[in-house]
Amino acid sequence: MLRLQDGDILDLKRERKNRFDSRAIALVYKGTKVGFVPRHENGVISSLLDQNVQISAYVLHVDYDSPTWERVFVELRGSL
Repeated sequence: MLRLQDGDILDLKRERKNRFDSRAIALVYKGTKVGFVPRHENGVISSLLDQNVQISAYVLHVDYDSPTWERVFVELRGSL
């Protein structure tokens, strides 16, 4: 079973053809999709990724007692 820990680095992968959200951004850890950037926060981030800005998500905290969609808190870092 995959278990994220504080300090892990996640890749952000655009999913332009996602049938639920054309701005979808998957969070990927060691090749495994572990979730998505919340829809209400993915607008600017998806635009930056579409412009080939390199952005990574750093795990700040994992709360395994929370619902699955609220378990992982990340900080995004990138360079222009």
